[in-house]
Amino acid sequence: MKDYCIELPLFLPPFPVPEETETIDCPQTTVRRKTYKGLLSAAKKNVQEDAPTIEAELGKLEKELAAGEYHDLFQLAQLQHHHEHCASQLSVRESLSRLETALCQVIRSHNHKLVMLNMVMSKHQQTASSSSVIQGDAFEALLNPTFNPHYLQAIDQVVHNMDNWIGSCLRKHVPFADEVASLEIREEVPHMSAAPKQTFKFTSTIGRVKIDANAVQNQLRIISNAIDTIYQRSSSQLSFNEIYGTAYNLVLQKQGDALYDRIQETCAVHLSHSVARIVSTEGTSFLQTLAQEWTTHSTAFESIARVLMYMDRTYCDQKKKADSLTLMLSLFRDRVVYVPEIRHTLRQQLLAQILQERRGNIIDRSLLREVLLMMARVSVQCAVSVYEEDFEQFFLTETEQFYREESLAFITTHTCPEYMTKVTRRLAEESERLTNYLATETEPKLRAILEQQLLTTHIRTLIDMEHTGILALYRSFQPNIHGTDVEVASAAGSVSASALLLSGSGSGASVGGANASTVEDLKRFFLLFGRVVPCFAILYETLGKEIVRRGQEILSSQETARDPVAFVKDVLYLKDQYDGIVQLAYRHDKRLEAKVKEAFKSFINNDHRTAAHLSAYLDDFFRRGMQGLSETDINTQLDKVIVIFRFLSDKDVFEDFYNKALSKRLLGQKTVADDQEKLMIAKLKNECGLSFTTKMEGMFMDMNLSKAVMDVYRASTYPSRLGPWEMDVQVLTMGHWSVPAVPCRLSTELDVMQQTFTEFYTNEHSGRKLTWCPSLGYVEMRGHFPLGKKEFTVSSFQWCILALFNLQDTWTFAAIHERLAMPTLELRRHLLSLCTSKLPILKKTSSGKSKLRRIKVMLVSEKDAQQSLGAAGAASGVGGGGSGGGGGSAGDAIDEMGSGVTAEGIPVEVEDRRRYQTEAAIVRIMKARKTLVHNELIAEVMRQLSHLFSPTVQLIRKCIERLIERDYIQRDPEDSRLYSYVALA
Repeated sequence: MKDYCIELPLFLPPFPVPEETETIDCPQTTVRRKTYKGLLSAAKKNVQEDAPTIEAELGKLEKELAAGEYHDLFQLAQLQHHHEHCASQLSVRESLSRLETALCQVIRSHNHKLVMLNMVMSKHQQTASSSSVIQGDAFEALLNPTFNPHYLQAIDQVVHNMDNWIGSCLRKHVPFADEVASLEIREEVPHMSAAPKQTFKFTSTIGRVKIDANAVQNQLRIISNAIDTIYQRSSSQLSFNEIYGTAYNLVLQKQGDALYDRIQETCAVHLSHSVARIVSTEGTSFLQTLAQEWTTHSTAFESIARVLMYMDRTYCDQKKKADSLTLMLSLFRDRVVYVPEIRHTLRQQLLAQILQERRGNIIDRSLLREVLLMMARVSVQCAVSVYEEDFEQFFLTETEQFYREESLAFITTHTCPEYMTKVTRRLAEESERLTNYLATETEPKLRAILEQQLLTTHIRTLIDMEHTGILALYRSFQPNIHGTDVEVASAAGSVSASALLLSGSGSGASVGGANASTVEDLKRFFLLFGRVVPCFAILYETLGKEIVRRGQEILSSQETARDPVAFVKDVLYLKDQYDGIVQLAYRHDKRLEAKVKEAFKSFINNDHRTAAHLSAYLDDFFRRGMQGLSETDINTQLDKVIVIFRFLSDKDVFEDFYNKALSKRLLGQKTVADDQEKLMIAKLKNECGLSFTTKMEGMFMDMNLSKAVMDVYRASTYPSRLGPWEMDVQVLTMGHWSVPAVPCRLSTELDVMQQTFTEFYTNEHSGRKLTWCPSLGYVEMRGHFPLGKKEFTVSSFQWCILALFNLQDTWTFAAIHERLAMPTLELRRHLLSLCTSKLPILKKTSSGKSKLRRIKVMLVSEKDAQQSLGAAGAASGVGGGGSGGGGGSAGDAIDEMGSGVTAEGIPVEVEDRRRYQTEAAIVRIMKARKTLVHNELIAEVMRQLSHLFSPTVQLIRKCIERLIERDYIQRDPEDSRLYSYVALA
């Protein structure tokens, strides 16, 4: 057992301390320090191996300590890093003695905070031995708010870390118990089992400080006087060394409670004086006086807190009390802000100032910002902040009432655009208030109130407002059909909006013409209402309902019902209109674009006529509608039609009507450009697949083959048999063409031409059979009238009727019917076209008005170069060769010769084809799945046929029953809703 008694270099108190041999606690660490040198000596005995790499660091450290080459805080931090690096490898043999000396010198040189603070504040180089006291201007600079307090905190932390580091280094190599009053170390030497055990006891010559009551009161009086001096703004007369050291020693002497209470009492006196001054102030000067008093106290609080940092870090932390700054802020809140007279007046003055600003008056925003920041700053250790409890909730209530009354009064006397302009301005003003003096946490609450009172409450009124509402703006918007008025711009839109609700207006488009104001109003509407969830839901539903309503108007209009072309034009116009609104005003919002598509799909599929009308529109477009248009315009128009086509659920109905119309155009040579026809077919193929356009492509192939057949015919001797008559026959494949076969006894001339071509074709293509379809043929003829000769074009059936009048001048209806053997309806149609046109060819002598429909007969101009009459027949062929008969067209004189329609308006042929397609889909599905339950089978059939039509559940059930009867599928005996595929043998 050995005793080491060495003086422990601690912070020396300013009064004498009697020497006693007692154990004392280090104020910075949990290590019970006996003596640095004794512990280092004990650690030295437990070291075996050397670490040569550390010796260079130790030598450098000794030189720096000797030369005093650490002049500021940053060099001191670097020096501490060297110490830590050395301590991590403290396993050195002889170097420990040098480290011991260096550590003692570091502690003696740097353990005093005032010396290091002097090094930081000084602009000149000073050595570590400097011990000058900081007074006067230097202390004033330290208390100045512009002085960075982190320097002082960093210095204090360096010393704190230094003490902790020394204790931890020693604790690594000298295990000892904190529980015993005297330290006994019993440590075996590593790797030396034969080494004897040693026990060391360390004591200190520095004893515990005896507390002198008078000295404590004197030190507390020093703290009180210093606080008074700081409040008097005479801090330049203070010594930071004296005040900081006094507070430090009071804490060290276990007088932290007395110091804490003295600070509280002294500050409370000054706060009571401020309360008297504030209460005595009236009117608008109240806020100014309160702000001035807050500025005085907050500055003093910061200065006082700087000299009490040691108390905050040790005493307050150990006792779980609020630090000095928090204590003083709480005192200001409880003894100033919460005074009833001040509390009520403060709230009234703040709300009155904001109300004045909302009414257009100018206020001192900086004053409001300072007062509100004060309320937020003093909200320490509060469940609900002073700002929220005493201001925010009342402010939000006043705001809600103000905007409820103002918006209701304004919307009843102004238009929708004027109201939106007013709301935009109000939002901008509230956003400025948030920026200037309101707290950040107020923004979401204020936003919710503004959205509710200014937007959500009145959105229905704004939408339905007569003449100027959103629906009226929708109707007044003129779509840009030709793309000449819209120019895409990279700059932001011209509609400005408040940052409170909107984060920028985004890029948009500049619109010219009469649409400019409409687009700007709709832009403003979307920017205001589009980001509010309830408002956007209303906007979303309103847009869809308005499109459906206007679509139903088009469907129910008598004009569009009579004219399919006008119907499609109105639908395309409506689509362009709302596409323009979404693109220009609603910033290409994907949700609204989807809603527009959904609405169009809804009303278009409410009427099965839409598919037929769309086909008729394309028929008119390819006949004469695209004349004068460029290829770009034609392509654009076809793309718009394809968009409407995508909405159709009855695509098979469209296919049926389009095939018939295409056959008439091709046979009658009425199409303007085959390339555009093929372009449309390519677009349809891209939408629905190859099977959808197989017949259409086959029609063009047949037309090319027919030209080759006619070239061979004209090169033969068969045409010479006909004399002056000329014939042009289209030989077609029956599977590609929807040509009705209408019976009629042809005239002698047409019958001779038909037999001649039949003989030629059977000789050229053996094994093929021609089926003639004269209903679509036409004849170019010349008639002799009293006023001269006229050339005109009639259908084949009309020619047969007119040829009878070459035999005699008068015929009865019954006689014509008996002679031609034509269906009664067809005979009436063709007779009516010859008798009741603008230029009647035949005269009807019967009395009374005819109930038959009027059919317009188009006349052609005279052709001087043509000397002979021409006649044309039409044939349709069936045979194994793939090419067959032909057919002709009577142009506009021929109506569609189709079968009837169902009660839903779907052609019977299409309905039958749907049944076959549904049965085929069921068989395909069951063959692949083998077994399937009823609901899954219905869902899969609907999915596979959705690209052609939407099969009903009733149709699918009927097809399932028919397939069960024909043994394609069967029901499970135990589960009637389970189907199984029956494999064919």
